[in-house]
Amino acid sequence: MSEGAVVQRYAQAIFELGLEAGDLASLTEQIRTMADQWQASRELQVALEDPVVDDARRQALLSEVAERLQIRGTALGALRVMCQRRRLAALPGLARELTRLSDEHHGVLRASVATATALPQQYYATLTNKLESVTGKKVVLEKQEDPSLIGGVVLRIGDTIIDGSIRGRLNQLERRLLAGAAAAQA
Repeated sequence: MSEGAVVQRYAQAIFELGLEAGDLASLTEQIRTMADQWQASRELQVALEDPVVDDARRQALLSEVAERLQIRGTALGALRVMCQRRRLAALPGLARELTRLSDEHHGVLRASVATATALPQQYYATLTNKLESVTGKKVVLEKQEDPSLIGGVVLRIGDTIIDGSIRGRLNQLERRLLAGAAAAQA
């Protein structure tokens, strides 16, 4: 089974368990916490995925990490199943998909805005309010600084990108000039 299919199956199952337990937000956060730890620690990845390490030792190590990260209940149970089936490498994708399912269920839309420099907090609040009124959903806005934009804003909402940056406009101008030069030579 492909990793994408694994991620989909586990995410859907964990999502449904979270709904049944009435603890979807906490469950999602615990899975994200473990996924972050997984990505940050190559040692953890090796220890929990090493075929030489027996299942009992891997489960004990997982329990130690989960205890330290305060991961319990349904989240820990799901992680134990994933560990036993050697599917922990799918954790980052699982965390993203579970977050997406949870957001969809709660009517939350995640967006990111990139600017060349930090803008006043009021700008972000106004942008969030406008996005909420247009989409009819609660918007969680992630802010990023990217000096290469030179100025302006790049907004990402799902698969949609709105590039209002100076860098974007310069790239667009370059493409037009090159297309015009190519047409003139033809």
